[in-house]
Amino acid sequence: MARRRDRHSSDKQFSQQTRVSATQTGVVLDAINAWGYLEDVAAQRHERIHCFGPKTVYGSDSVGVVVWYKQRGPYHYQHIGVLGVWALQVADGVRIVLGTKSLAFNAPVFNPESYFHHIKRDYSFYYDDDGSPPPESQQRYSAIYDESARLAIRAALQTALRRWTKTMESER
Repeated sequence: MARRRDRHSSDKQFSQQTRVSATQTGVVLDAINAWGYLEDVAAQRHERIHCFGPKTVYGSDSVGVVVWYKQRGPYHYQHIGVLGVWALQVADGVRIVLGTKSLAFNAPVFNPESYFHHIKRDYSFYYDDDGSPPPESQQRYSAIYDESARLAIRAALQTALRRWTKTMESER
């Protein structure tokens, strides 16, 4: 339980500059409907995976909205996948990134009852994540945000998310 308190107390230690940056990038995520798209992904009935979320994550220079997923079955807890849309403050403005990353289980013991209760609400109790976007090799879409291209970016995100869903359903 101390782990949870530590995570929340560090959230409160954001500097004023980080809050302003997080607000600006958060507005961009709202403009492209990142939360809504990922909420739709999590709500779908997936044949091979359990999908949970969404939730907001904060990196050192980014804000993201993520869903997390794992293979179906009680023995697939060693790794989970995180699918998300991140907004990063860069020199050119705000970069939008859609990508996935894998997180390894890091709790000292696995208690299935506790795990399945908590994993539906939040993954950070069992998996460490710094909130940063995935490396370029795991990015499925990336663009500099431009207000005039907002609808095109939204359409591209929807297309990339549909491709991800089809890929997850076809993998064995």
